[in-house]
Amino acid sequence: MPLNGRCPECGAPVRRQKRERFADNLTDAPMWYLRVLAAGFSLMAFSVVGAVVWTVYVGWKSSQWTPLSQDVVAIVYAAFPLMWLGGTWLVTTKRPLGPTTVRDPLLENRKLRTAARLLQLLFLAAVGLSFVASMSGLVWVAVIAAITLVLSLFGTVPVCVYTSSLADWAGETGIGSRLRASAWMIAVCGSLCLTTQLILMIPNLQAALLVMIGSVITGLGSFIGVLLLVASVVQLANTSVWAMGNATSAKKRELRIAMKKQEEEEKQAKRDAEVQERLRAQEAAAFDSADAYEQAMGEAPIPLSTSRGRPDDEDEIDRRLTALSASDVEETVADENLIELGSDSGPGTDDVSKRPRPKGAHIVQRTSDEVDPYDVEPD
Repeated sequence: MPLNGRCPECGAPVRRQKRERFADNLTDAPMWYLRVLAAGFSLMAFSVVGAVVWTVYVGWKSSQWTPLSQDVVAIVYAAFPLMWLGGTWLVTTKRPLGPTTVRDPLLENRKLRTAARLLQLLFLAAVGLSFVASMSGLVWVAVIAAITLVLSLFGTVPVCVYTSSLADWAGETGIGSRLRASAWMIAVCGSLCLTTQLILMIPNLQAALLVMIGSVITGLGSFIGVLLLVASVVQLANTSVWAMGNATSAKKRELRIAMKKQEEEEKQAKRDAEVQERLRAQEAAAFDSADAYEQAMGEAPIPLSTSRGRPDDEDEIDRRLTALSASDVEETVADENLIELGSDSGPGTDDVSKRPRPKGAHIVQRTSDEVDPYDVEPD
């Protein structure tokens, strides 16, 4: 049916059939790569969740912090970007390509993986600058720290794009769609939010209220994008752990199948060996029987007379042949007697020997009282 037409039965428009992006799956990858992905996604998820939990705890206990406690808070905050950076570095490891692995332009893009790794350093730089600003009280350092923090959000876009391809490879198309939406929301809403913040720095701005509302909306969009990223990373961590367990189960199942196949082959080989042994025994027994028969026939005495030891049917055949021979001799003698009688008669006498004899009839000798039908004259 044409692509711009409609189905003749239901009337629905004809659409192009969707093709699968990947023919293989994440579970087909080697075990070491699955372990790397599981560790990387787990570090990323724990860094985000830990940062949120630590921020809530610090806000709750902020009135009880001492200067030493503030240093500890800053060090703990610096640990989360390091965990995120390490997790991103592991996740963007070059995937192994096997003979059945489908090549993907995003997963095999070296520039994308390099950008996703290096841009995550902005989180660590933002945390460091914030710590310096809080210790020195310099305003310009705090401004640079804020700008660096905003830019670090844009650094999550390559991570979202790359991890969305990993999610599609794992068969989690829903997670992949959310990661791509997260990348768009962070890039677009984050850019607009940064722009509105710069506009608000203009003194005596008449439309400051509208700009502030736009800044809040775009900031909320960026925050939703970050939440989608975090939720997707947590789900991918769970998927990676499940892929490890599934791959292990698949290997165990293949091992069991191989062992069962080997046992079946051994049983079949044993049965074949038994059958061959039985055939060889039967052939040996047949050869032994043939040898015994030949030996018995070779040792049997040869009969001197052909009539001894002959079956009854052959004796009957010989008896009948002898009887037939005797009857033929009698008929031949009778024919000769008739011929002699015919030769002794006169010239007018009909020669019996010259009369036609019916087919299949025999000439027999008659007495003087018998009448020959050929001698009867017609009336």
